[in-house]
Amino acid sequence: GYFNTDVAAGKKANEVMKFDLKQLMAFGINEIADVQIGIGMNDEDYNETHFEPVQIKTPLAEKYDYKKDTYQAAMKNKVVETLYGMKLLSYSDKELYNKNGLKIVSEAVIEKSGGERAVFVEIVNDTAETLHSSFSDISLNNLVVTYSTWQTDKINPGMRKIVALDTSNMLDDSLKETFGISKIGKVACNFAVKDKEYNIVGDEEQLSFEISEKEVNLDTSGTEIYNEKEVKIIYKGVVEDSGELSDDTHLVLAVENNSGDSISVGDVYKSLSVNGYMINALCSPVKVPKGGKGFFDIALHDYDIEEAGLEEIDEVKEAEITLEIKDGNEKKIDEVTVTMK
Repeated sequence: GYFNTDVAAGKKANEVMKFDLKQLMAFGINEIADVQIGIGMNDEDYNETHFEPVQIKTPLAEKYDYKKDTYQAAMKNKVVETLYGMKLLSYSDKELYNKNGLKIVSEAVIEKSGGERAVFVEIVNDTAETLHSSFSDISLNNLVVTYSTWQTDKINPGMRKIVALDTSNMLDDSLKETFGISKIGKVACNFAVKDKEYNIVGDEEQLSFEISEKEVNLDTSGTEIYNEKEVKIIYKGVVEDSGELSDDTHLVLAVENNSGDSISVGDVYKSLSVNGYMINALCSPVKVPKGGKGFFDIALHDYDIEEAGLEEIDEVKEAEITLEIKDGNEKKIDEVTVTMK
C-alpha cells in the first residue's frame, strides 16, 4: 500500500491507502492488527524530508500474536499456487544468514505461469535500527549476470520483509540462448547489510539458492581468443537484442576465471574496430569471482554500425578490441588485443 498527494500551504488533504488482498493472503495475513507507515515529504524545490515510521493500531492489536510467522505458514500451505497459479518449486525455513543485525529465515523458489523463476527471501530485522538488505553480483547457472548492486531494500526496526529476486529481467533472452540457459537451476549472489545511511555493515557474504541440479546447464563453447594468467576468454559470436525496442548488436565474450582471486575485464577506450573500421561501443567492465564464469558484452548501437559502413548484422565479419584484465585490487594483470571472427 502507498499514498501520494499534493497539499498546498495552509491546507489539508485526505488520502486513502489501499492494499492488494491477494498479496496480503499470500503473506498469510487474514486480519490486520496494525499498519506501519514511513512518510516522506518533498517541497516545491524538491527538498526531501523523511520521518520515522508511524504505527496505526486496530482493535485487534491488543490480542494479536506477533510471534507467529504467517508468511511461512502460507508458503507451507502453497497459498501462492492457489492465488496466482504459480508453482512452488522449493521452500526451506532453514536460517541461511544471521549477521550484522539481519536474519534470512526462509527461502522459496517460485515458477510463474510463463516459466520464469524468482527467489523469495524472508529477511528479519531484530534490531532497534533501520537496516537495508543488499543483493549484488548475481549469477544464474554459475554465470555472473549482474556486476554491481542489483537490489537494496529497507527493513524497519523489528520488522520482516519478503524480497523477490526475479530472474526474468536479469539476462536478456538472446543471451540466455547464447549460453544455453533454458531453465534457471541455481541462483547465487553476494549479500550485504547496510545501515540507515547505506554504509555496509561487516563483510559481504555469498549466498546460493539451489533449484535443480539437472537444470544447471551452461554453454561456454565458442572460439578461444585468450588463455593466459589462468584466465580464458571465448568469443561466443554476434547476438541481436531480443527486445522490440532495441536494435543493438552485441559481440559476446565468455570469461572463465580459473585463478585464486577475483578479476575484472574491461576494454581500452576507443580500441574497437569492426571489419577494419574504428567504431564506438558501450562496454562495461565485468567482475568475475575466483573459479567463476561471466561475460563481457560489447554493445554496438545501430547508428554506430551504420556510420562504420555496415548495414546488416551478418556483415560483422571480424572485430578487434584491446582488453585490460585486473585482479581484485585493481592491479593490471594483462593488456591484450584480441580478434573475433
